[in-house]
Amino acid sequence: MKETQALDSKMDGFMKAPLELNNLTKKDVEEKIPTPEGKKDVPEERKILTYPERLKEIDVSMEDAMIIVDELIRADKYTETTKLGKDTNITLSTRSVRFTDYTTKLLDTIPLNDTGNYSQTSSKYNLAGALDVYGSQTLPKLDSNLKDSEWDNVLNVRLNFVSQLAGPVFLALINKLSKFDIKVATVMSDGYEENF
Repeated sequence: MKETQALDSKMDGFMKAPLELNNLTKKDVEEKIPTPEGKKDVPEERKILTYPERLKEIDVSMEDAMIIVDELIRADKYTETTKLGKDTNITLSTRSVRFTDYTTKLLDTIPLNDTGNYSQTSSKYNLAGALDVYGSQTLPKLDSNLKDSEWDNVLNVRLNFVSQLAGPVFLALINKLSKFDIKVATVMSDGYEENF
C-alpha cells in the first residue's frame, strides 16, 4: 500500500509538470533555458539596414550601384559579364516583364504538389531568359519588341541551349544567376532614389 501511495505522489508531480509548463510565458522559457555558452537564448531584434549598409552586405559600391540603376532606367536592362571557372565568360541580364508574365503563366500549369518539376522548370526558364553569352556562344536576343512567334522561337533556342548543359554547370549557372538577381534587387530596393 505504501508503495502505491509513493507511486501516486510521484505521478501527481509528473502530472502537474505539463500544467505548470502551460502557464509559462515565452519570457519565462527564455530566462530558464541558457545557451551552451551560458548566455540566454533570446533572439535579437533585427536592425533595419540603410541602403548603403545593404549594398555593403552584398559587396557593391555606391558607384557600381549607380551604374546599375542608370543602365536599368536608361536601357530597361542590366547586363553583367563574369567568369564561370577560370576561362569561361558568361553574360547575364535582367529579364523583362514580358518574360516574367510568360513564365508565370507556364508555371501556373504545373501542379503545386510537383515541387521538383516546378523548381526545375522555373530555374531552366529563368536561366534561359537571363543567359546572353556562354563562352564563345552568344544566344539570340530575347527582345521585348519581337512578335509573339519570333519571341517564342528565340526563347526555344535559348531553352534548348540551357537544356544541353551538364547538370553541374547548370547548377553553377543558377547559383551565379541567383547572386546576380539578389544584387540587382538590392540595388533597386528602397533607398536608391534618395541616394542617386
